[in-house]
Amino acid sequence: MPPARTTLTKEWAEAIAAYCGHLRARGFSAGWEAVNFRITRDMARFVTARSAGAASGARPGAVDVASVTGADLVGYVSHVRERADARALPNPIRYLADHAHGVRRFFAWAAVHGRVLVDPAEGLAVPRPPSRIPRGILTTGEIARLLEAPDAATPLGLRDR
Repeated sequence: MPPARTTLTKEWAEAIAAYCGHLRARGFSAGWEAVNFRITRDMARFVTARSAGAASGARPGAVDVASVTGADLVGYVSHVRERADARALPNPIRYLADHAHGVRRFFAWAAVHGRVLVDPAEGLAVPRPPSRIPRGILTTGEIARLLEAPDAATPLGLRDR
């Protein structure tokens, strides 16, 4: 697992700041901006630490934004999965999906704004959280009583039935 506090290059810091400025200019909330900042910073630290670990025999990672590959991002998502498992989060799939989406949004922005030539996150798989079952669904008996409630002897009752 990479060190938690890898120092980012000036290029990474500027790219992340510009991305957060873009979110702010588009009217996203400060909370949304903060979440995206943390996810993007975490990913940048991961790929930078991976590159630093290359000297010790690990696969080289990206030092700058333009050199990030799909393999770097798959490694980051695996790292996030391990972290979610270690924390025993109540919804690890949602946590993983949030991080994968955050990385995809950043690199989509980076591609549009010329920071990368090709979006390395374009093919990044995003886990799909299970759909939530709506609460407060009527029972069959409640539906039958609701349908029988209008008075069929009046025009409004006929309409509502």
